[in-house]
Amino acid sequence: MSQRTQGKNHTQEETFLQELARHVRESRKIASLQGMEALEKASIKEIVDGLVEYAYKSTASDIHIDPIEGGTIIRYRIDGILHDVLLLSSEVHFKVVTRIKVLSELRTDEHYAPQDGRFRMILNTIPVDMRVSISPTFFGENTVIRLLVGQTSSLALEELGFSQKDLKRIQDSIQKSYGMVIATGPTGSGKTTVVKKIIEGLPKESVAVLSQDSYYKDNSHLPLEERLELNFDHPDSVDFKLLVKHVKELKAGRPINQPIYSYLTCSRSETETIPVNPTQVIIIEGILIFTCPDLRKCMDIMVFVDADADDRLGRVITRDNIERGRTIEKVLERYDKTVKPMHLQFIEPSKRYADIIIPQGGHNLVAIGILLATIEKSLHKQ
Repeated sequence: MSQRTQGKNHTQEETFLQELARHVRESRKIASLQGMEALEKASIKEIVDGLVEYAYKSTASDIHIDPIEGGTIIRYRIDGILHDVLLLSSEVHFKVVTRIKVLSELRTDEHYAPQDGRFRMILNTIPVDMRVSISPTFFGENTVIRLLVGQTSSLALEELGFSQKDLKRIQDSIQKSYGMVIATGPTGSGKTTVVKKIIEGLPKESVAVLSQDSYYKDNSHLPLEERLELNFDHPDSVDFKLLVKHVKELKAGRPINQPIYSYLTCSRSETETIPVNPTQVIIIEGILIFTCPDLRKCMDIMVFVDADADDRLGRVITRDNIERGRTIEKVLERYDKTVKPMHLQFIEPSKRYADIIIPQGGHNLVAIGILLATIEKSLHKQ
């Protein structure tokens, strides 16, 4: 991770920030590159530094650098809403993305594969981490920068705005001698990251995890070509009967053997399983688990991990390309053909069942910390 300090003594850069501030206030009026005198005179370093600094000053959570035909739109996400603030030329877009790659220690000669990186800037004496996701598109490389401010404050469970009924339900659940936490959310939202952070914060022997990915139906009877075309984002692809059975076994204090599923062969192992012993906290993770009524009845706390669609797509491309051996073309085809439609039909509507919704996925350390604190409180009382 690279780290650098942002100075404030550059009159030229301050002028650019003033211009940018005006365009953020007029967020629906996109300024052209040629229409900003300060931007014409600014260097690429000053442009990138200025975009990041003003995003921080505007309390933006993300900077989106979206290539379009004939140029690039700079968007800030402020309070969950994307604002168009600037239009760059295609030439400047390439230089800006290259500068971001250098800061993030990414390959500057790679333009056809997704890359993820990070860098840090000190703004007003406060460290701000930048999580960078770069994905190839038809018009150029799409870049998303997530701003993570180093200084945050924690909120109590009572301060999160739950109704009294929901607050009592959560508090009652964490007093039980065992706990079932179910974590769902769209593909690429950061569910696995959230689960990992919860596990890291709990005693190792007190938590077990069941993944929906282990409970896909065995398709070894189908030809490999047909298996690779299966829709794994539809509830019918999951062996919910076995998953519910295993959950009930664990709640009854009996160990189970979790199946092992291979995405490369789209089949379940016939010789190997993962032994899982009953623990005080059991986490069930997967994109479709809210769609099963019998599974929801077993749960004490239901968590929906949410994230922006463009962030999810970048993670899906990286994961499926590296971990599941799919080409980028195949990943994008699958996203348009199954992932996005299934999300709209099954996953997004299931959000209504959630007790807690965690936006920004695994980057939302405040929400994860609150969830951890409630679980730890229950464990200490047992």
